[in-house]
Amino acid sequence: MATLDEDLREEVVSLRALVAEAQQKAAYYQKIAEETGRKRLREIDQLTALIKRHRETERALRESELKFRNLFDFSPHAVAVVDFQRGEFLEVNDTFCRLTRCSRGELLGATLEKSPLCSAGELKAFMLQVKGQGPADGVKMNMRLKDGCVLHLLVFSRLVHLGERAWVVLTLVDLTRQQQLESKLMDIQRMEALGTLAGGIAHDFNNLLMAIQGNVTLALLGIGPSSPHFKTLQRVDNLVKSGAKLTGRLLGFARKGSYEVKALDLNQLIGNTADAFGGARKDIRIRKEFSGDLASVELDKGQMEQVLLNLYINAADAMPEGGDLFLRTSNVTHEAMQGSAFDPKPGDYVMIEVTDGGTGIDPAIQPRIFEPFFTTKENGRGTGLGLASVFGIVKAHGGYIDFESEVGRGTTFRIFLPASRKDCGKAKSRRKETIRRGRGTILMVDDEERVLSVSVDLVKSLGYRVLQARGGREALELYKESRNEVDLVIMDMVMPGMNGRQTCENMKQINPRQKILLCSGYTPDSMVKEMLENGCDGFIQKPYDLVELSGKIEEILKAADGPSR
Repeated sequence: MATLDEDLREEVVSLRALVAEAQQKAAYYQKIAEETGRKRLREIDQLTALIKRHRETERALRESELKFRNLFDFSPHAVAVVDFQRGEFLEVNDTFCRLTRCSRGELLGATLEKSPLCSAGELKAFMLQVKGQGPADGVKMNMRLKDGCVLHLLVFSRLVHLGERAWVVLTLVDLTRQQQLESKLMDIQRMEALGTLAGGIAHDFNNLLMAIQGNVTLALLGIGPSSPHFKTLQRVDNLVKSGAKLTGRLLGFARKGSYEVKALDLNQLIGNTADAFGGARKDIRIRKEFSGDLASVELDKGQMEQVLLNLYINAADAMPEGGDLFLRTSNVTHEAMQGSAFDPKPGDYVMIEVTDGGTGIDPAIQPRIFEPFFTTKENGRGTGLGLASVFGIVKAHGGYIDFESEVGRGTTFRIFLPASRKDCGKAKSRRKETIRRGRGTILMVDDEERVLSVSVDLVKSLGYRVLQARGGREALELYKESRNEVDLVIMDMVMPGMNGRQTCENMKQINPRQKILLCSGYTPDSMVKEMLENGCDGFIQKPYDLVELSGKIEEILKAADGPSR
């Protein structure tokens, strides 16, 4: 029994030892499990944080890429990314596609060397710039597009290294419009200079014609029709009048861009411009088919002359060997424009047709003929502004313009202008021209001796007593002494020192009722109109004949209420 108890005690001790050992192992493994779990949790937390950071980085990258893409695509400048080694287009923005008129599909993968966008020489200059051997502020290049148009560009480039690869970022600045505007400004300045020169020449030439015509008139007064020299002098007189018409055209070219709308007879205006053009282009036969009862139109005469002459020139250029130019006018209504792209206001219109039998207009360029600066002519032969100005002027007058053209058959331009009910002041039949004689004292003022001398003799031949002064200052001194004798002052406007305006103002201060007839080799300008509104009594343009001069003098003297003095 004692032995059994002893055995049991030993067994219990052994079991307790095993349990203790098992508990120790369990505690060990629990500790390991706890430590492993915490480690795994830490690793999970770290992985979660890493994933979160990765997602944030991805989102930031997407946002950055979106910002870059927006900046790239919506840049006002054309931007492209090119592989430096191969010269391939890797990316282009929308502006680059619009500028080059190529799609992204056409550009991506294509190389600069094989593209028509630049020449070999320009490509070399560009590559030198990229390598840092050329100008850093851009290379000027000309880009020829698929439709033949040439763009003038300023190209900036930057070399970007990404690992082993090198990219070139190109930025293209389109200078075409700027250069066109600069060219247009130069054309305008040149035309203004030519206008000033033409006006000065016409003025001087009119003074010369005045001296010639005056002396011819005096010679004709001294002989009768039976004289063997009478017809010769008449021919000279007619030639002087033809010369005056020529200078009138020069003065029309030189006129400042004043814009004066009034009712006009289009038949007369078209006829006059056609005659002037036909005189310069003998190879063009002008055929006129005008409506006899054409309505008047409210226009600026000078602007309409510009429209017509541009159309005549275009027609003549289309017929290099000469040909027929048909000019037609007719009364129509807005229904005549049905089927066109216009939305005309209902009412009556006057239609002008200008038809040539020339080369016609290529259908491919017909949509662009009214664009500013668009021209198919050689350099130096056209600015591309002619038809653009025609379109602008017609539109500014409330009108419409369209055309029909067939290659090899010719072109017809049609202009529709709103008809007016106003009287256009068509020339009435003139009464028989006679020389009007009279009595009184006239002060003649001119700075040119040859003009003054013949003018004095002409006025004397009409029966008037004449005082004369060479220039404004001399005239004013003479007028102060003789103002009570002077019935009329005939005053040249363009004089050195004291000009016509200043002289007239001084005379009006002395005698506000003094009658003054202005004259000039220039056409009436704003200054003359202002002077007429402020009390001067009339204007006569040199060269004038004796009939015209005598009529003006009589008209002014009879219109006065009582004497000037």
